[in-house]
Formats: sequence, C-alpha cells, structure tokens
Amino acid sequence: MHSALQAAVLDGLVQRNVAKLVIGKPRAAEDHEDAREHCWEAHEVKTFLVAAKAAGARPAAFYALALDTGARKGEAAGVRRIKTGDIAQRQPPQSG
Repeated sequence: MHSALQAAVLDGLVQRNVAKLVIGKPRAAEDHEDAREHCWEAHEVKTFLVAAKAAGARPAAFYALALDTGARKGEAAGVRRIKTGDIAQRQPPQSG
C-alpha cells in the first residue's frame, strides 16, 4: 500500500502518502516457519484441484490460478479474460 501511494505521489495523483502517517505498522516476521507449516503438500493440492474441477470449470480455473500464482482471492477475482485468443490478461479496474 505504501509503495502504491508513493508512486501516486510521484505521479501527481495525490498530494501526500497517508500510509506514512500510520503508527505501529505491522511488520513481517523474520521467521517464516509459520507460513511453511500452513503450506500444502503436492498431494493435498492435487486433491483440492480434483474437488475444484468437480465443482465446475470456473472454480477449477480460479483455484488453479490462485495456487499457481500465489494470488489472493481478491487478486485472482480481478483477473478478466479478454478475447485475444488463449491469453488471459489483467485489465485495470473501470473507473466510474
């Protein structure tokens, strides 16, 4: 968030980066053991994708994308298919 707002400041889109005002920002832990403990093994991923495929093509594609890229739910949901052959590209949000 901080870097995105800083880029907006540099582009003249906003006057200041309000993320700099946050006190007590959460910091990433130095030890990533907790994250490793919550990662799925290959056989668990395979089982999950089989279940997703049984639920339909859309859930299968959504979860395969999320697992392959590490995208969060909202990030994966933001991907839209553009009719340019077999290539899916990310589109910027539509401004109203």
